[in-house]
Amino acid sequence: MRLLWTGTDALMMIDISKRKLRKKPFWLVMRLVIKFLDWVHVEGHLTNAPWIKEELQQFGLKKPIDIMLTPLKHVIAYPKKQHKGINVLYYKPPRDDVKWRDWLYGIDLIDRLKKECDVNFIEVDRSQDMAEIFPIIDLYIRPNRHDGYSRLIRECDVQNIPYYWTHKDPDYDQLKTNVDKFIKSC
Repeated sequence: MRLLWTGTDALMMIDISKRKLRKKPFWLVMRLVIKFLDWVHVEGHLTNAPWIKEELQQFGLKKPIDIMLTPLKHVIAYPKKQHKGINVLYYKPPRDDVKWRDWLYGIDLIDRLKKECDVNFIEVDRSQDMAEIFPIIDLYIRPNRHDGYSRLIRECDVQNIPYYWTHKDPDYDQLKTNVDKFIKSC
């Protein structure tokens, strides 16, 4: 058996302070379970980013940790469609814990950006048909505070959509500067 790590789960192993106090006991127990599984039961671990591998090693996992990218869902570039204005895509997955999701995906930064930039923001949450969305997107922003190697980032490469992405600790001023530069270039 191999355990798969995607980003947030690795963050919880190395830094349980990110969760609410009521959930910390769960993550303390989970840390013990993972250490036990690594010691006794699993043959190795999989992740999708070198920085997640480093975090798992920092956590103290001893079994081999291999990097394996998540398969792309959109492997061909879709023809662009005419549209009005500049369309900026961002990812906001559904979650029960809205405060955590908003912190993790930088939704607070995006909300601030919405007030300061005159562009069309398009939110996706995994339920949309991206074959319809990609053709009208001009820029993708993903100001994550902790992230593995996003499949959507790699699909933007296929679609020739420029992006601003941080897999860790985004800076609002840098995000705003990058979006402003993009707007001026259009």
